[in-house]
Amino acid sequence: MSETTPNSDGPSEDRPEVASFDPSKLKHVGTEEKNPLPTAAMLGEELRPDRSGVASFDPSKLKHVETEE
Repeated sequence: MSETTPNSDGPSEDRPEVASFDPSKLKHVGTEEKNPLPTAAMLGEELRPDRSGVASFDPSKLKHVETEE
């Protein structure tokens, strides 16, 4: 019995179904990118700090604190 390696060229003697395979029966498949890379504009928005709470901040809710040195 001859031993074949996975990288050998040509059909393997151990796999007759590979030698008789008809590639014309395969269907064409289109690729679709599911996780696109972010654009420069998207990165700029993420790097900008969120200051939405500053406009609605109520300083009267703060407690007074005495500091000691």
